[in-house]
Amino acid sequence: MSAQEKHIDEKIKERALKKGELADLGDEIALSARPTVVAFIDLADSTAMKEDRAPEEWLGSVYEFLIRVSDLVKAAGGTVVKRIGDEVMATFTKVEQSEAFINALIEDTPLRAHRYKIALDFGKAFHFQFIEGREDDPYGTVVDRCARISKLATPDTIICTGDYHDQLPPKGTSRYTGMGKFPLKGLKDHCTVYMCSFNSTDTKKYLEPLLYSLNQNQSRFDGFKQIGRKFTADDLRVPPEGTARPFLARELINLPKCPFSFSQFMDERSRAERQDDFDIQFLGYVVDWEMVFESYRIDDDAIAIRAELSAGSHRTATLMLTKSHLEVAKLFAKGQRLRIRGVLQYMYISPHINYVELYLADKP
Repeated sequence: MSAQEKHIDEKIKERALKKGELADLGDEIALSARPTVVAFIDLADSTAMKEDRAPEEWLGSVYEFLIRVSDLVKAAGGTVVKRIGDEVMATFTKVEQSEAFINALIEDTPLRAHRYKIALDFGKAFHFQFIEGREDDPYGTVVDRCARISKLATPDTIICTGDYHDQLPPKGTSRYTGMGKFPLKGLKDHCTVYMCSFNSTDTKKYLEPLLYSLNQNQSRFDGFKQIGRKFTADDLRVPPEGTARPFLARELINLPKCPFSFSQFMDERSRAERQDDFDIQFLGYVVDWEMVFESYRIDDDAIAIRAELSAGSHRTATLMLTKSHLEVAKLFAKGQRLRIRGVLQYMYISPHINYVELYLADKP
């Protein structure tokens, strides 16, 4: 055996040894991940606040929010990882700690002057300390997923994943209600989401347009094929001006889901002997439809989006958005496919849908 062959032989042995060492090191790294609760607490309406107030006022308000939230995180045994603009990212080792933190947050008197939302997730995270003396920074799917579901939350709500919810006490004692599964950008699996509201405002004002539309036709069912259902605020629950309302979380809707797609709904309606009777039986149903953006108009107290089954179709629906959604309406181009969720409030030639949530169908 030549010196060169011996050298190759030694290199192969060395490679095999290092490969084994790297495998052992990889196992150690994998085992270093530990169960972690990740929380994002985000101040709402801060952009509008900066427009309406002097710098010293809104800076003071943001400062008060961040400091107070940080203090409550620490008091509950959690860690303030970082502050991102007007958002606090925190971690806890146990769900019991994060739930205690939430209770303290909701009951805190100074924080009642602020509107905010909370996102929560539970899973294994890798903790890095990039700078000595700083708090560990968690990395992993649990962090990415928590950041994604926070986009689904609205002010005065807490949203959490199924993995977080599974860590809570036995079923029936949870404050959260299931909203279903949602696709999250960058994650291959749909995520089960739960939500609860801690808004203490008068729900009757919020739900007034929907309740009126549902109940004015209730008597038309009495004594016919079924007894008309009387809706109340307790059936729904969570107050902007005007007739349009923002999306109402599924936990708060407690309404049946329409079994038809938009196309199927319009087909069934066209075949019905009495279209009025067909329309009435689906008022108050939650629809989950795909359609095409055509245009929008600004009314006195709302924004109305005209959407079509397909480009140029005579089958259309009107989606009601609050005036604060103007910038959202401007984002859509004619012909773009939309995915919408909302409540069928009334029929006038075409379906009118309120409490709307919408986004591009190909970009959930």
